[in-house]
Amino acid sequence: MFDVDRDSIDGAKHLNLIMPLSARYFLVLLNIIILTLSIGGNTIVLYGSIVHRALRLDRITLLLVQNVAVADIGIAILFYLTALVNLLAGKWVLGYGMCFINGWISLVPSVCEIITMTILSLYRLALILGKVSRATRHNLKPWYITLGATWIIFFLFPLFFSAADLQPYYDPHTQSCNSADMSDGEQAIYKITIIASFNIFLNLLPMVIITTCNVFIVWEIYKTSCKAPKKNAVPMRTVKAIPLICLTFVFSYLGHAVACLGNFGVTLPPWWRTLSFYFQSLNTMANPLIYMTVNLEFRRYVIGMVTCNVVGCEGLNKETASLQSSKNSDEPKNPASFTKGASKLGKVIEYSDIPTEKTTTENLSRTNPTP
Repeated sequence: MFDVDRDSIDGAKHLNLIMPLSARYFLVLLNIIILTLSIGGNTIVLYGSIVHRALRLDRITLLLVQNVAVADIGIAILFYLTALVNLLAGKWVLGYGMCFINGWISLVPSVCEIITMTILSLYRLALILGKVSRATRHNLKPWYITLGATWIIFFLFPLFFSAADLQPYYDPHTQSCNSADMSDGEQAIYKITIIASFNIFLNLLPMVIITTCNVFIVWEIYKTSCKAPKKNAVPMRTVKAIPLICLTFVFSYLGHAVACLGNFGVTLPPWWRTLSFYFQSLNTMANPLIYMTVNLEFRRYVIGMVTCNVVGCEGLNKETASLQSSKNSDEPKNPASFTKGASKLGKVIEYSDIPTEKTTTENLSRTNPTP
């Protein structure tokens, strides 16, 4: 139990014999960029949304986004920090125990992120269909229980895999330990059954649900926005963040889904495993950048942080005061001017996603102070 394929570690070739030195240096730089953007960006998302409420989202969506950020930080540490250490050393130097953690425990934040993205997509779809009541949107206790239970349940999965004698093995092409090897003859059938069930129900099926929900959401938003009067239409940028995040997630995991075919006897070139491993990092890096691009308040908050670090804290203090003054309530008192002529779209968008007239007036008064 808790064992790994030790021969794959002890008999592995040095990375200098597998890839050119220039490629190795490039991957070292790439891992540093991934770790910086993933850990730094998602930490800012968590700190900004919890302490300063810098993301204008409804409570449930915000909770799910924060859970995704936690999962992204876990993925960055367990996957790419491990890969960086092995790239610098040229071989696996973290021991058998860390190989087990890297092979199975690292799947916990990855699978939890997939489940959270699925829940987030279904929730936003329910908003479109008008199936979410106001009481449901403000009752966070069931959501805390659901997300907590998800993490606990999937932390038990490594115990099941270990009891089934599924041993992670070291793959020098990804500089990490992967799921069980399927090349041990008579035992391959039941191993393939377990791994196939895992990939179908916790990878393939959720991705189909995520894609279907968000394509439908984007279509409804576009269709309703076209019908609304231009002067009253809600800007697309205020509502497209969540679908964009979910579809980016699916896109970044496509390579991983193809790489899983290697567990079922499909021969893939070694470079594909390396490509899919690093392509998957796009999701962990992209989310904070998407928030900053399409969410005005979060962008202003990040700019305020940079201002604080460069020229003092005046900029951050002004932005923080602005955010706190504009978020005394979760919903604007008078959202009608933003949803007139787009009542159906009002079901899609939480009013807390939309800047209020009061906030706009305050912004103008700050930028053009009266004498």
